[in-house]
Amino acid sequence: MKKITKSSIEQFEKLKKERIKDDIKIQEIINYDTTATKRFLPYIIIFLIISLIFIILLKK
Repeated sequence: MKKITKSSIEQFEKLKKERIKDDIKIQEIINYDTTATKRFLPYIIIFLIISLIFIILLKK
């Protein structure tokens, strides 16, 4: 069995803190993605409606 030393505990704590920071960064990226999608949703819908009308007019 490995002997648990003070330095190994400190190393583990350091790694844990870095891991938490990375998780927070990932969470922020995901949150930014969803807000960007929500922000552009009306424009996307309007664009789809206009393109649908355009396609219908071209088929006549």
